[in-house]
Amino acid sequence: MPILGWRWPLALSSIPSFVELLLFVFTVESPRYLCAIGRTSDACDILKKIAVVNKTQLPPGKLVSSQLIEELHSHGKNKISSVKSGFSSLLVLLSPALRKNTLLIWVVYIGTNSSYYAIILPTSLFSSDNANTC
Repeated sequence: MPILGWRWPLALSSIPSFVELLLFVFTVESPRYLCAIGRTSDACDILKKIAVVNKTQLPPGKLVSSQLIEELHSHGKNKISSVKSGFSSLLVLLSPALRKNTLLIWVVYIGTNSSYYAIILPTSLFSSDNANTC
């Protein structure tokens, strides 16, 4: 590694960012976000495209924003404090339905950060041997 210098670790650690930039062109906006800002027709169009790619059909029904559903359910009920609702939102990630996905995301996050720092941190060790060389 000391022979290759600092450029190779930098180039290797930047590859995922360049791949992400290339794939960004093919990424569609989140249908949930589009519903939240009132663009339900665009959300329906994206869901139809996703259904075609997945070779399935959308379930029958009408697309309704989750905010509208929450307003209907909370009509006549007292609002929970923001601290309690924030903690309950965190607990939703550990519910049996989402536990597997949450743990997988944590493993990917830790693996990504570990591989990044495994490449970047040794470069400072290699450069500290001789302060006079590049």
